[in-house]
Amino acid sequence: MAFQRISNHIVVSGSDELTITYLKQLRLVQPKVPLLGKDNFQNYEAAHTILQLQPSLKGKIVIHCNSIRFMRFMADSEVAKQCINFNAYQLAASALVQQHLLLHYVQTVPKDVVVIAGLGLFGQTILEEL
Repeated sequence: MAFQRISNHIVVSGSDELTITYLKQLRLVQPKVPLLGKDNFQNYEAAHTILQLQPSLKGKIVIHCNSIRFMRFMADSEVAKQCINFNAYQLAASALVQQHLLLHYVQTVPKDVVVIAGLGLFGQTILEEL
């Protein structure tokens, strides 16, 4: 059996609901190399291994991390800096801030008071985005 380099392919790790959702939407976007799965450590470890084997993929690997705490912990790691990292809380908070909150702040003249009820993971992520 001969080995060949794989090019113009997508690597998907996982079989949970997130992975299936991604595959359904795949035709709508220009794909990169997503790593989706339930084990955050395995996703980052796989990205690290891929980057060691193929450094040209720097900036083209997308890692989903279902734990915002783990993602924050890994943020300063070399693998995180060389990949596109995302989390559902982060995506939702970013959309809320960009599409609603910032527009409100720009349109109001006096200083705004921001009250975040509950400073759980989502509240913390909104605060980070602001």
